[in-house]
Order: sequence, then structure tokens, then C-alpha cells
Amino acid sequence: MKQIRIPKDLLFVTVAIIASTLMLVSTSNGDHESPTFQQLATTPKAIFIGRVVDVTPERTSTDFIVSNITFQVDHLVCGKLGKDKRLIIRQLGGTMDDQIVSVCCQPQWEVGGRYLVFAEDPDALLSSPTLGALEGVFHVVKGSDGLSYPLAWGYRPITGLKYGHLSPRVRATSVEDGRATLYREPITRATPIDTSEHGNTVTAIPTETTVALTLDEMLELIYQARNEEPKPYILNGHASTIPAVERGSSLCGCGYADLYRVMEQVPESWTSFSYNNSMMARFNKYFDVFRYSDDDGGWNAPNGESEICGWIDSDTLEDV
Repeated sequence: MKQIRIPKDLLFVTVAIIASTLMLVSTSNGDHESPTFQQLATTPKAIFIGRVVDVTPERTSTDFIVSNITFQVDHLVCGKLGKDKRLIIRQLGGTMDDQIVSVCCQPQWEVGGRYLVFAEDPDALLSSPTLGALEGVFHVVKGSDGLSYPLAWGYRPITGLKYGHLSPRVRATSVEDGRATLYREPITRATPIDTSEHGNTVTAIPTETTVALTLDEMLELIYQARNEEPKPYILNGHASTIPAVERGSSLCGCGYADLYRVMEQVPESWTSFSYNNSMMARFNKYFDVFRYSDDDGGWNAPNGESEICGWIDSDTLEDV
């Protein structure tokens, strides 16, 4: 297989550019620790509900791209507002001059979207602008009942507190009357069959609905943690809703997946077909997660599919 070698002088320049960029960025506990709810409610210098009205990228003195995210604030728990009740946070990465810089586990803000934001320090350029990275920002959506709900990143309903942390579930498709309907991948593909002498697989039945905290309930918890009286709020403008599910989303370095792991199998004529099935089925006796779909005649990466491709030679690998 081919190897790519980076000349030492080029490697030195690359490392120097990255190092000089990071010297301008303050580190924070936002991107590597999971904050407790008490920390989430009391540590940030700004906690607010706001709608994104602008995302403007700019280049630093070291030619790195950062983005300025401007919010029209509907409700301020703590922090300082700028002109016209607006607040700006800065975030590493962005798109500028056909160049895209993406930083793992950073919120991908949508203009017009409404969020509950726990900003560690809006005046600083941190490795993550929200406390706990994606754990410090929530979609604020309107349910079918007209109430507002905070959903963890990825539109996951919050069921309450567990061991001092907020407890989100898997992605919701709708929410009404304090309950969320959870997205479940339709399983129309075959269950792996154990071809060994040991028994059958265990059947798992996923939960279809769950409790979902309303925005009022979330704010009440926040103010209780801060030992403050709740402040009234009004959400102005267009109400955000839960969008349709999009396949192929990246989990980055963290995130969540649905209950089942569907693998695209190798052709049935292959010797390894029954072996793969047996291994998945035997694993399912302990934790029932594997399913498989039929081979579609090809494989590649990244194509949004989990595939068992079998044994290939180096020339084939280089051609894909």
C-alpha cells in the first residue's frame, strides 16, 4: 500500500502554524469534560435563549478561520447584552473563500434557529464557546401542543436529571404534552442467524416514547441551581420545529446511535457470510444490536453505510 511522507521542513511549518493559532485560543473545560447540571447552570458567564441572526467568518492574524455567531436574545438568565439585545460568541472554524475549517464537536448553527446557550465566556475565543461543547447548547423547538421544549444537540429530548447530569434520550421526531416520540430506524432487514450449535438471539424492543422536559421546566431547574427567582420570558419571531431525519450524519468523536447496528453483509456465496452472521448473532445474545442488509455489489468510504467488505488486496483498496 502507498504511504504519504511529509517532508520535515513542511511538517515543521505545519506544526508552527497550528501552534501559533492555538496560542491565540484559550483552553477551556468545555470540550473535554461533561459538566454536571450545577456547573452548567452556574459556571458560564452568559446563559440565554436566542435566535441566530448572523454567522460571520473572519481570519485571524495566523490565517485561521473563526466565526462570529450573533444572537437576538429572547431571554437572558445571566450575562451582558449588546446593542439591540444582541449577543455574540466566537467559535473556531467556518467557511471563507471556498475554504472550510471544521472543528470536532462544535455546534453547527443555523441562521433562524433558536437555542438555549450556556456560553462559558462570550468575550474570549475558547476551544469550545459552550460549556461542555455540545452539552452546553440546546435546540428550542415548539411542540405540537404549542409549548416550547429544549432538546439536546441532535434533537434529543431531556427526561430530567440523573446522577447530577441532564439525561437526554435518542432523537425525537415530535413532542407533545410533555412526551416525545423517538425516532427508530425501521428494521425491515434480516436478523443474524446463529449457525453454531448454540441457541437463538434475544429480542430487544426499543422504547417508542419518553418524557420530555418543557422549556419552563428547564428554566426552573436552572434558576433553582442558581438560587434565583425565575424571570418571565417571551419568545418572539418564528418558532423552530423538529426537522425531518437526515441519514448519514457524522458522530464525530462523540454522539449517539440508534439501538440497531445494521451491517451490509458480503455475498451469500462467500464462505465468510455464515461466519459473519454467526458472530453477530452470538454477540446479540449479550447485547441485541446487530442486523444486516444484503450486499449491494459495492463498497466504499465514506458512503454512510456500515459494510463488511471481506478480504481484499492492496490494488483493489487503492482503486476504491
